[in-house]
Amino acid sequence: MKGYEIHMGETAGEGKPFSIITQRNSAAVKREDGAVSKDGRIWGTYIHGIFDNDEFRTIFLNNIRAGRGLPEKDVIAFKDKKGDCIRVIAEAVRTGIDLQKLFDMIRPESLRY
Repeated sequence: MKGYEIHMGETAGEGKPFSIITQRNSAAVKREDGAVSKDGRIWGTYIHGIFDNDEFRTIFLNNIRAGRGLPEKDVIAFKDKKGDCIRVIAEAVRTGIDLQKLFDMIRPESLRY
């Protein structure tokens, strides 16, 4: 799993670590990160972007689905879906908002298309 770390403070309390960080800035390390509650239902981590990892996100969501008796789903490529969603939003803005009027309100003389 890949992500980036924003770390302020220390994790304290009982429970096991969420993960073991094995690489940081291209250097090998071995450091515990975050925590998981005793019952496994609460997780905390300093690693951001973990849900961008297709396999991790799919396993995480399929575990929730299984707990609710729902069928598993296949892996969806985040980068492909993200692009599709951005295109849908961009089209909704283009067709639903008078952009020229908005630009005129912001900077009337400088924005023309």
